[in-house]
This record gives sequence, structure tokens and C-alpha cells, in this order.
Amino acid sequence: MFIYFFKNFYERFLDRKQKNFELKQTYYHEFLKVYTEHLSCVANNKPNKEINKRFIIETVRLLIYASSEVIEEVERIKNNPTSTKPETILKLIRKDLELNDIKEEYNFKIFKL
Repeated sequence: MFIYFFKNFYERFLDRKQKNFELKQTYYHEFLKVYTEHLSCVANNKPNKEINKRFIIETVRLLIYASSEVIEEVERIKNNPTSTKPETILKLIRKDLELNDIKEEYNFKIFKL
């Protein structure tokens, strides 16, 4: 009987963890879409109110699901978008999603939009 309860508890734990991962992945995907558009506007010195508004909405949504490391890095990005490298936020997101198979020496290739 104990084994049944433990197994049931563990299966529910894994199910919640999977649902949490999928939710975070969806939200991070939306954030990264807006973030790359925002970076493009900043790099080309062409402000866009709609993209800026969406960027603010997505950064506020981060408070719900993102790790504190991701939130701190996004705050740095908001304060000075050109001071941080995009791969920094990508590494932190991967860490938060527990996708730890990335190697430190791997170099992200950032393509100009």
C-alpha cells in the first residue's frame, strides 16, 4: 500500500513538473520573440512603441514564472539594452528550464535581424 501511494505521489510530482516546464517554455518563447524584436529596434535606433509595449508586458510576466537570475538579467537589459550580451539571458533561461546539457565553451551565434 505504501508503494502505491509513493508511486502515485511521484507520478503526480512528475506530471506537475512537466506542466510547469511546458508553461515556462511557452512564456519564455514569447519573451524571446519580443526580446529579439526589441533588440533589433535598439540596434537599428528605430524605436517602436508597439514592440516596447509588448516587451514591457513580457518582462512583467517574467515575475510570475522566471527564476530570480533571469529577472535580474532582464532588469539589466531594461536599464541598458546594449550593455549585456543576448547569450547571457539565453544561458540563464536554459538553466531555469533545467536544460543543463549546454557547455560553457559553446558560443552562441547571434544573427542580425
